[in-house]
Amino acid sequence: MSDKGLYQKYRVIEVTTGEPVDGCFVMRPEDDRAAFEAVLHYAFETQDKMLASDLFAWLRELREIRETETRAAVVLASVKLSQALDVAKETLQFYADLCFSHSMGLPSEVQWRASQALAVIADFLKSVDD
Repeated sequence: MSDKGLYQKYRVIEVTTGEPVDGCFVMRPEDDRAAFEAVLHYAFETQDKMLASDLFAWLRELREIRETETRAAVVLASVKLSQALDVAKETLQFYADLCFSHSMGLPSEVQWRASQALAVIADFLKSVDD
């Protein structure tokens, strides 16, 4: 969202006449939390009970859509994390095999440090899996 202040982003047209309407401010509560809160406040304050009911229903629908999108994002992130962990496990196994297959040619200090690092990574992966 850019900081442009108040400017004419939308053209509002009167449905019955087709004429432009001046002095309007368009809000999109599906995309903007402040707009959502403003519409909610308006629904509480208006004397038009039918309009208030319609606004509350609309906001409930928007909230349900947002919650569904949030749940979908959490599931996707979980799948991506699981895939990343699988890659990390494969990488860990590759380097473990590589280190231990070449262990005869590596100084004991390097072998010890490599085994410690691999153990830390393995412990971390195990804690994430649990």
